[in-house]
Amino acid sequence: MKKKGLIALLLAAFVFTACGTESKEISVGMEEYERFSSIVDISDPIEETEAEEEETEDLSYEEEEEETETEIEEEEIETETETETEPEEETEEEEEEETETEKKLEGTVVPSTEKYDTTAFAGRWQDSSTPQTIVDITSTGTNTYHILVSRAENEALTSRWEFDGTYNSGTDRLDYTVCAKKQITKASDGSESTETVYSDGSGYMQILAKDGSLYWTDNKENAGASREFKKL
Repeated sequence: MKKKGLIALLLAAFVFTACGTESKEISVGMEEYERFSSIVDISDPIEETEAEEEETEDLSYEEEEEETETEIEEEEIETETETETEPEEETEEEEEEETETEKKLEGTVVPSTEKYDTTAFAGRWQDSSTPQTIVDITSTGTNTYHILVSRAENEALTSRWEFDGTYNSGTDRLDYTVCAKKQITKASDGSESTETVYSDGSGYMQILAKDGSLYWTDNKENAGASREFKKL
């Protein structure tokens, strides 16, 4: 820009010198100068530099403001994200605690507090699979019973198990220790003969709340296996 100004001045001086001091020639020189100035930019370089610097500063200030606003927006987004995330973390912790509690409770058997009245044992019971097997239970006192189990093996032979049982409130069953098994044979003439097979049997009878059936556990020969007695 400085070179352009100097060239214009030198050109004006040249025209002035060549044409003399006459006003007409000066006028001609000035016209040449103005015409040249309109073609060649001879504006002050200092003013242009200052204007450029001001524009640069304005742009820098605007960029800083934009960056500041962007940072503020990012901080607000992070704050909102953390606020939304915290309850979810608490929920996950609660779910884990519930899962652990369920695992602890899993497989736990809560004992039934339901007890049968001891009088429920008294009466006649019949095996649902072999109707020829009958159990007669008679109350003989407080929590004591006389039990007779009879099973017709065939027309001529009958097996009988006879014992006294005591109600056990802890296990909710009738326990017995002295059981005598006998077999009664009926002859063709109608007469009967009795044979004692053993007299040291033990076991228990129990009514289950799930179905109200009577079950017999025989420790001597497992005579009550797979038998379910219903009250008649």
